[in-house]
Amino acid sequence: MSQPQFFTVQHGLSIQIDWLEADQTLPSMVDFEAEIPAEFKIACEFSHLDNRNEQAAAELAKHDLQAVNELFQNQNKKINILLGFFLAQYRQNSNNLVTTQFGAGELSVAIDENVAIGTLARVTLFLEQPSAAVYCYAKCVEVATTEQGQEAKLEYQRIREDDRDLLIKAALNQQQKLLRQRSLDRDAE
Repeated sequence: MSQPQFFTVQHGLSIQIDWLEADQTLPSMVDFEAEIPAEFKIACEFSHLDNRNEQAAAELAKHDLQAVNELFQNQNKKINILLGFFLAQYRQNSNNLVTTQFGAGELSVAIDENVAIGTLARVTLFLEQPSAAVYCYAKCVEVATTEQGQEAKLEYQRIREDDRDLLIKAALNQQQKLLRQRSLDRDAE
């Protein structure tokens, strides 16, 4: 079965990788869903609610209810700050790595250990915008030698579609930042 193709962006996301032993297999989708930390599921739901909040804020602006809109936005910021705090608790781990690129179908990361192609891993990605964490399983499909050392490319094998949507949103957000910066750099020349 072929993996769907998604674009990737070069960006460093904080991630954690737990390489599985050779005799370990992917969990069933039911077991996978049960493994996902509740905080991650809540963060995903918050992200979906943020999309609805943006629509509601636009509607409030149409009706000249700026004070209500500002109150609404401030409450949303408070909630996002709390969410960021809860997710930060998971980041406090000595196994943190940083991606060299990521997308909704795969990621690449510098590694300092030997990893065989086909090795499965439990992966947690910490997104900045939207503020969320994605829990998934991935398989090492390529290991390359770069100037900095070894780099592994991992394709997601078990991931919720809602989390894939978060990765799409995060990649688009990062792409937008890169394009904006290029435009500013061009204007400065």
